[in-house]
Amino acid sequence: MFTLRIEHQIHGYEMWRAAFDRLAAIRERAGARNHRISLAVDDPNFIMIDLDFDSADAAETFLGVLRREVWGSAAAPALAGGVQTRIVEVMESKGY
Repeated sequence: MFTLRIEHQIHGYEMWRAAFDRLAAIRERAGARNHRISLAVDDPNFIMIDLDFDSADAAETFLGVLRREVWGSAAAPALAGGVQTRIVEVMESKGY
């Protein structure tokens, strides 16, 4: 499994969440299998999103869609500053 990790400042969780929810069908069509959303404990306006994909290519393709069609448009009013991303390969996941 491959994870696209996205980190950025937001203007508020509720505003950001509404925009995130509007893109659910796009994530699904791109092959996203699952997502995790985290807020920094010391900064509730700093969010981290992990989107899981079957391949690095699928994650990279979706990242391109975000860069071209979402982050630079009026469709992203909740973003406050630059976005940092990284695609990682999950080597192990174990519950306790």
